[in-house]
Amino acid sequence: MATTNTAGCCSKQFEKETGIRQTIRIMILFLSTCLISAHAHAQDITIKEVKCLPDSQYYNAKDSTIMYPVIITIRPAVDSIINSAIRAVILEEDDSSKSLISALKDKTKSGLINLSYEVTYSSSRLLSLHIDMEGCGAHCSTWSEYFTFDLNTGNLLTIKDFISGQYLPPFGKKVKQDKLNALRKYLNEEKKDYSNKEIDADTWSIIKDLTAECMKEISLEHFSLWGNNLEIIDPCEFPYVIRTYSPGYQLHYTYQTIQNWLAPAYKSLLLKNAVKQ
Repeated sequence: MATTNTAGCCSKQFEKETGIRQTIRIMILFLSTCLISAHAHAQDITIKEVKCLPDSQYYNAKDSTIMYPVIITIRPAVDSIINSAIRAVILEEDDSSKSLISALKDKTKSGLINLSYEVTYSSSRLLSLHIDMEGCGAHCSTWSEYFTFDLNTGNLLTIKDFISGQYLPPFGKKVKQDKLNALRKYLNEEKKDYSNKEIDADTWSIIKDLTAECMKEISLEHFSLWGNNLEIIDPCEFPYVIRTYSPGYQLHYTYQTIQNWLAPAYKSLLLKNAVKQ
């Protein structure tokens, strides 16, 4: 007569159910730290947000402070190019085979506490956005990365794609002059504060030296497209101990103002869309 090992059967069933419960608990824990949502922007663009909590050893938050964008268009091949370019800059990972969420969790363990993004220009042909981050170690610091993509190819564009080659030097000269004017205005204001004894001599001396360094160079590397203008991002950033005194200024150029310098590939598109807004 055959016998049935009910104890062994129940044990296996218990292990199976326990494994399922553990998997469910892991999934619940996972979903509580990273969530996914989607937002439509232009007609052919959707941005999927991967939201995560920061690591509690750096910042204890109840709600997600990491909102990483994943670009989705009607062309999967283009999506892959765009998202790979963003991931390479933002995550700076050694192992790109990891899932996006695993890579984001690694960044939070390294001190990333905030990540957000803003789309500044979106059309059927172009997408411009910046991603803002904050990380903590001995001190917390913030920084931003800027991206502008051609949605037909997925190519990451540079300022040379928007300002024709022969006009890049005069454009750069114009930007530098505007930066100098802004910094001189800033120095005059800080000098008044020093004269009024609102800042001390040491602080005023440091401000003058740091601002003088910022005046020496201009960078056109970082830029954003907006509805009616192109913005060059070339800030004058002071060290942590005096960061609150960093000068603020904007370098915006309307498409109409610089239309003679705009490259033919995107000139008509930018001017046409600017008129609509």
